[in-house]
Amino acid sequence: MRGTVTAAALALVIAAGGCELLRATTRPPRAPEAEARRVRFPASIPARKMVIDGRTLRATALAMDDFLPERAPPLPEDADPLSRCLARRESYDVLVWRADEGMEPAVDGGSIDSDAGADIDGGASDPSAPRPAEDAGQRGSEEIIFVTIFLRGQACPEGDSPVVDAGGTYAIDTANWRILAIKH
Repeated sequence: MRGTVTAAALALVIAAGGCELLRATTRPPRAPEAEARRVRFPASIPARKMVIDGRTLRATALAMDDFLPERAPPLPEDADPLSRCLARRESYDVLVWRADEGMEPAVDGGSIDSDAGADIDGGASDPSAPRPAEDAGQRGSEEIIFVTIFLRGQACPEGDSPVVDAGGTYAIDTANWRILAIKH
């Protein structure tokens, strides 16, 4: 009887979403131990450094994962050098700022992607637009981080003409960790 109860309990846990516990996580590649032993860490932190807070890092990762997913299908063997360059994350730079840093909203002459969710003001410009209950009057500007991803100058010199439209700006809701809008 006890084995039946244990098996039934395990089946219930798996059926109720416990399979999340069984999912294998992927870890970044690591150097072989012999190579790792040759690395010497500095004795002190250098005067010139960069500190990235966790919210900013997570917002940047969310935007980059949408813009250029790590697990994107591989390019075909015959892909041209420009396509290969544009498919590498290291070809891009990132500019990040918070909505509460005194930035005035720019006049948008472009468009906001329909697949990115609600517009940045949550429909405030259209009084008849529905507003989700969790957003209505509760999302402060300190909860929005803007992430602009752009092609680093001379990163992809392989083309006949310069690439000027690679990238975009993401509005990230850090209260609910979702993409609010994208401007290309």
